[in-house]
Amino acid sequence: MTDTTKPSTHEDYFATLNHDMRAALVELAARIDARLPGYEHCVSYAMPAWRPKGAKGSKQIVVGVAGFTRQLGIYPYSGSIVPRIAARVEAAGFRTTKSGINFTPDNPLPDWVLDEIIALRRAEIG
Repeated sequence: MTDTTKPSTHEDYFATLNHDMRAALVELAARIDARLPGYEHCVSYAMPAWRPKGAKGSKQIVVGVAGFTRQLGIYPYSGSIVPRIAARVEAAGFRTTKSGINFTPDNPLPDWVLDEIIALRRAEIG
């Protein structure tokens, strides 16, 4: 990393996490990569994110992920996505905020949540 407080690649970011959190985010990143072929990795708001090749800025970012001390999060870079699926996500046992969904390595994000976030965000971006 060029700046230890701001990772510049996904790998740099993952390297800052403890083993369990890192393993969970690396696995989630692979699942996102499989759903977004041709998209590029970037770091936005100090977290790993995915955007269409050549896109600049956060307006085109589909999704970002982050790891914290006790939880992980997924963020669709839009305040309108999570509220649209919050009731179903919360019924499945996950905590939501306006901008993201929290989960843990022991209770990873289900495919249907990931698919829904990506589909809604891609439709929103256009």
